[in-house]
Amino acid sequence: RTTLRNDGSIVLALEGSAIRVKRARLIGPQTQLEMSGAIALQQKNPLDLKIKGQASLNIVQDFYPEVFADGNVGLAATVRGAWSSPLIGGRLELKDASVNLPDFPTGISNANGVILFDGSQATIQQLQAESGGGKVTVSGFAAYGGPTMVFRLQTEAAEVRIRYPEGLSTTANANLVLTGTTERSTLTGTVTI
Repeated sequence: RTTLRNDGSIVLALEGSAIRVKRARLIGPQTQLEMSGAIALQQKNPLDLKIKGQASLNIVQDFYPEVFADGNVGLAATVRGAWSSPLIGGRLELKDASVNLPDFPTGISNANGVILFDGSQATIQQLQAESGGGKVTVSGFAAYGGPTMVFRLQTEAAEVRIRYPEGLSTTANANLVLTGTTERSTLTGTVTI
């Protein structure tokens, strides 16, 4: 299990009607996260926080032991607004990330990319990875500010080998687009086997 611990004391101060984060830093193997900012107790939009640092994806296995995850994620973000619908700004960067799910015919390795957050939308600026010996590129966006998420994601895959069904190996190229909402979506494109 990955152990995260305080790097020194967490220092909070009550200033008027706001809680100010003076010092909050967590560290662990290949992980360090810092938080600063304030939470205004009597305002409609109380959040004004900054989070930055990097984390090892190995921590995923602490919550989901059947999932293999490796690599690092870097984060520089702000969280502002209301508890019910916070506005997130900033950047998340994947570095040599790998994820393998149980009972899934192939995994992702060497994923590198950048996801930008702008209020209530996340945009994949670039995301490239390897899967089944081939290359995968993902682009698109997801808007998450309302009651349902709206998204448009495009995936291009070249020479990806999938072992499915059991005992059979298939190599495929694909160009797929997933558009819609969390309630209703459409997958279009081509897959060449």
